[in-house]
Amino acid sequence: MYHDSFFRVRDKARMFVSRPTPRRGRGSRAFTLMEVFFALVILAGSLFVFMRINNENLRRVREAREMHRAGLFLQMKLADLEAEGFPDEGARNGDFANEGYPDITWEITVSPANFGEITFKDLREAHVNVMWGGEHKQSTSVTTLLLNKKLL
Repeated sequence: MYHDSFFRVRDKARMFVSRPTPRRGRGSRAFTLMEVFFALVILAGSLFVFMRINNENLRRVREAREMHRAGLFLQMKLADLEAEGFPDEGARNGDFANEGYPDITWEITVSPANFGEITFKDLREAHVNVMWGGEHKQSTSVTTLLLNKKLL
């Protein structure tokens, strides 16, 4: 008799105690291999996009630095021209190796200032061009007028 009542109590207790069973679908507690795979694909794609954006930003910063440097060298050459006073007509060129940038070159062309048919002997037109960038040459230039200071 004791034996029968033990089994009845045990069977009733089993009805109320839940055992962890593997679940599938919405209520699962773990990720499936496919979910992990898709998460890694999204992560890898995002990393690729961020790396490309970063590389593009670095390229643009380098270009901006080169353009800024070229502008400073252009100003330096203009100051040299003004310091000469009234430069002779002709063309000349060189580089900025003394300043530590042998890959940046310059050209200066000085000619009489012409306004249509009128030429002024005491006014010169100076075209200054600074170039850089290896095989993909880039340049910046300015044209200015220089007055013979002896007239002043």
